[in-house]
Amino acid sequence: MPASSSSSIWGARPRIFELAGEAGITVQDLRETLSQLSSSTILTLDGLWAVSDASGDQIALVDTLRDEDSADPLEHLAAEELHDELAHALGMLTERERLVVGLYHYYNLTLREIGDVISVSDSRVSQPHSRAMLRLRGWLTAAAHGEAELALAA
Repeated sequence: MPASSSSSIWGARPRIFELAGEAGITVQDLRETLSQLSSSTILTLDGLWAVSDASGDQIALVDTLRDEDSADPLEHLAAEELHDELAHALGMLTERERLVVGLYHYYNLTLREIGDVISVSDSRVSQPHSRAMLRLRGWLTAAAHGEAELALAA
């Protein structure tokens, strides 16, 4: 109950035991609650805060909160780089290797179905596929270690 209504009941500012009685709690509980509230600060998310550098810029508190549902920019950048490296490495494959890899991994055709498309046996299809996978793995591993130029030249 607000102090103003309590003061109208008792005719003066209420004492702590009167407030505790009105709230239905002990005096000790009321003191602990008041102590916790006194060390609390209420902020508005739209309030501007000074940036801690000499620029004098300000930022809203809401802009400093992390959005758990948003993508991590570093993960997004890493995925883009991997995509670019993979596209470049795929471009370094022979035309037949690219065709086999595309039919197998993109269109989900079996080796037998790919053999029918390119008019060879499925055992012959596995050769360019295996060779392409080894080359791609080598190039991407080298790229991850900063040696992409060496691997792509091979």
